[in-house]
Amino acid sequence: MATRVRGTSEVMFPLVACYLRGSKGPDAFCQEHGLSRNQLTYWRRKYAASSSGSEVGAFVEVPSPQARERVLMEVEFPGGTRLRLFTPVSADFLGSVLQRVRSPSC
Repeated sequence: MATRVRGTSEVMFPLVACYLRGSKGPDAFCQEHGLSRNQLTYWRRKYAASSSGSEVGAFVEVPSPQARERVLMEVEFPGGTRLRLFTPVSADFLGSVLQRVRSPSC
């Protein structure tokens, strides 16, 4: 019997993003990741709702009064997500941000 994934947004949102970026159909994706088709449908709806900004935890731009006009560094992730830095940051800080943004491999 296949093990089923119990969902939390921290686990399921990266999986849904992976599904949306991928080329596999829902049945193949669900089988590979231990999901039921109903679970995938449920979490796709939750993911879409969070993407519209209706849930807490979405990233938003917070302008800094000291921000420069020019972008110092920009990182673009697969799927189009961008991280723009207007001021210098430490390598440790940047590493921790990148680690949190990374999604699991599809």
